[in-house]
Order: sequence, then structure tokens, then C-alpha cells
Amino acid sequence: MRSPAVVRTFQERFAQVGFKGPGFDVLRIAAASIVVLHHCFTIQYDAVRVDPFYRLTNGFIHIGYWAVAVFFVISGFLVTPGLKRSGNVVDFAVRRITRIYPALVIVVLITVFALGPAISTLSVGEYFRNGETWKYLRNIIPLTEDFLPGVNLQSGQPLEVNGALWTLYFEVFAYAVLGATALMGALRHRIIVLTVFVAILFTELALKYGLLPTNLLPGRVVTFLGLFQYFCAGVVIYLYAVKVLLLASMPLQLAPIVLPLTTAYISLYLGLADLPFRHFFANRDLSYGIYLLHAPVLTALRLTVPELSSWWLAVCIVWPCSAGLALLSWVFVENPALKRKSKLARFATRVFERIGDIAPPARILTGKHLKVAA
Repeated sequence: MRSPAVVRTFQERFAQVGFKGPGFDVLRIAAASIVVLHHCFTIQYDAVRVDPFYRLTNGFIHIGYWAVAVFFVISGFLVTPGLKRSGNVVDFAVRRITRIYPALVIVVLITVFALGPAISTLSVGEYFRNGETWKYLRNIIPLTEDFLPGVNLQSGQPLEVNGALWTLYFEVFAYAVLGATALMGALRHRIIVLTVFVAILFTELALKYGLLPTNLLPGRVVTFLGLFQYFCAGVVIYLYAVKVLLLASMPLQLAPIVLPLTTAYISLYLGLADLPFRHFFANRDLSYGIYLLHAPVLTALRLTVPELSSWWLAVCIVWPCSAGLALLSWVFVENPALKRKSKLARFATRVFERIGDIAPPARILTGKHLKVAA
């Protein structure tokens, strides 16, 4: 009987599991659950300042943000292979759109037209005549709008309706940057991507430690760089997977200079591992639904049960409700859309190829110029 081959690098392990990490679904559920926990914590405490992770890193990062960073690492690692192989940015864009937008559109529409009128202190007529109601639809683009008219705490303070949506703007932008990188051919020259990652990492550190003025860049750019360094870390580890050793263990260094790399390494190590419950989540990715839906559930809970002051009780209510709604979203919205993504991507590619017959530069978007060059 032959002994199993010794796996030494990320590339070898990725190939061994058929280029589908068995632990990623469980890891995403865990990250989404941490975000739920973080938001429920706000019922009772200042969720950032009492966060042990925030204290441990001397105010560098809190556990909710770190869970979001895990999502960005996984995305960077998993979306890069197909784009690097094909160079087809149209195919890449269609696949990203079919993953993000169907559930997002449904959640935003239900929030505006069902949840909002139900929990707003305004009458239905006043609610729909208010311009803030229609501004909330900008979350579909996604341009973050946090509030709906009349959705307030008992104190009169406006209550953020869905505190999870802000990250989607930066996720879409990260995909756009990766697509542009592929168009320029930089994904085929990994040293360029590594150089960009190091530059972003040191820029982020310089901003954090006051070596650069905080007003040097717009706030949205600073926020994007903070998240993109994790996305880029996932991309870099994939591109250098043949050289990155898959160690049995790795100490978690919490110093800011290594946090993006350690977060990326540990996340991808676990994603490629045979984690418990992986078979249950193998064909149903509930993480995105939980991430999108938990905040509206929490908002409705806080307004309908204003005396609720226990974060753990909120978790016990919000998590299963969000998971149940996420399952419905997966069955009726996300999975049907994903089943059509290949067909939609092929159709979009053919359209751009025909445009390329008239306007040759359009061929770049489909990666056809790479095949011709080969």
C-alpha cells in the first residue's frame, strides 16, 4: 500500500483537494458568525473598546473587522486562479456580479419596502414621501446609505439599518482593481503584484503610525487600502503558492506589520483543511446570506423589544433567524443565480468578442488577445 504523498506547499494542497478548499465554507460561516456576534455586542457594550482583540493589538483592529478581513483574504485567493488562467475579465465580472448582486438586491428591496414601513415611526405615506427612503436604494450600486426615515431608537437617535453593507462597496472595488490588473497583464508577473502589496502594506502602516498625515488620502481610499491589503495578501499567496510552505502550525503575530500575512496564512491554511461540518456546508454557502441579513434582523429586534439589553440573548435570537433566512436566500435566490453564471458569462464573452471584431481593443476584456499571442 502506497503512503500518501507529503504535501509541503499551498499549491500541492490546493491541487490535492481539487482546487476547492474543503474548509472554506465552514470558515466563511465562522467569519459571518463573528460579525453577528460583534454587532449584537453593541446592544450592551461599546463593541470596539471592550473587544479583547482590539486590546490585544493595541487598538489596531477589532474582531468584527478581522472577520471581514478573513472574507477578503478568501476572496482574493479563490477568484484569482480563473482570472489568471483565462484573462477573461468579462467572464470574471459576470461571475462576481451573479454572486454578489441577486441577494443584495433582494435584501435592499425588502428592507425598503417591507421592513422600513413596519418599523418606522412615520406613517406609510410620510415614509415613502421622504427622500431618505429612496436614497437607501443606493446600497444596490453599492453606495452605502445607513439610515431609513423614522427608524430610531427610543431616544430618537437614528438606528443604522444594516451595518454590514459598507464592506460591499470596497469588495466590488477590490474586484475591479484585480480585473484591471489582469487587463494590464500584471497577474502573469507576480513580482508586480507582490510589489503592489508591499507598497500598500507600508502605506497603511505609515498612516496608522502617523508617519504620513491622515488627511493625505480621502477617507474612503484609506478604508479601501486597509481591506485591500488582506485581499491582496490572498492573491499573493495564490500566485506564490508553489513557494509558500504549508506548515503544521504558525504563531499568530499580532504586530500590525505581519497581521495581513498571518491572517491570510491562517485563513487559507484552515480553508484548505478538512474542518468539521464541512460536508453540511459543502453545497450551501450560507455565509453571505447571514452577513447580509443579520443586521436588519438585529435592527427589527432592537426596535420591537427595546428592553432587550443582553448581547448573548440577542445572538441566540439573531443568529438562527439569520441562518434560516440565509438558507431561503441560498435556495431561492443565490444558488439559482450561480447555476446560470457560466451561461451568462459565455453569453457576455460572445457579445464582447463580436464587439472586438469591430473594435479590436474590446478583445482585451475577453482574454482573446492572450490566446492569439500564444
